[in-house]
Amino acid sequence: MPTPRLPGTVLDARGSFRKNPNRTRTDAVDDREIGSPPAHLDTQHAAAWAEIVDNSIPSTLGQSDRIAVELTARLLVKLRSGVAVSGEIALLANLQARFGCTPADRSRVVARPQPTKNEFDDL
Repeated sequence: MPTPRLPGTVLDARGSFRKNPNRTRTDAVDDREIGSPPAHLDTQHAAAWAEIVDNSIPSTLGQSDRIAVELTARLLVKLRSGVAVSGEIALLANLQARFGCTPADRSRVVARPQPTKNEFDDL
């Protein structure tokens, strides 16, 4: 199995770019909020969406993750209703890992930094 690709921020913190600064890269960041569930989701799927977003690591899900979160919500509802097949369960586990929802995968997730509020900003 290949080694997973590390975010540029992690490589920079490790000093990986000191020897070869031409390899420095900037990771794409989605600063937009994920927002509320899509209007086409029924109540059960919208509740699963809200649960996934509420349980995710703050600042990791953005607007570009909406389709993946919708897919996860739909699979979660199928799993809980008892009609999910093994392939769907494996896909759900894979998506949860990508969102950093397992202890091992949480260490691999890099959240976008939250802006710090300075007490003098309003002056």
